[in-house]
Amino acid sequence: MDVKENIAENWKTFKQAWNNYEIIMNVRQQPETYQVALFPHCIGSEALKIFNGMSFDNVQEKEKLENIMKKFDKCTIGKTN
Repeated sequence: MDVKENIAENWKTFKQAWNNYEIIMNVRQQPETYQVALFPHCIGSEALKIFNGMSFDNVQEKEKLENIMKKFDKCTIGKTN
């Protein structure tokens, strides 16, 4: 498995675990600011470095967890049909 495939597989696995964590801990019931703060805390140091290097079109885009997740999808998996 090459590095890109490993990153994509790691992201898919983390995303599945995150979705379960959101449900178990009622994360979705928390304010968006809480969710956005919790996510980088949970992703681990290497993924946090990637997150810190991501560019967003504006501050509001970075304040939505959905946008952050989409950025990670694009960064790790790329375009899908």
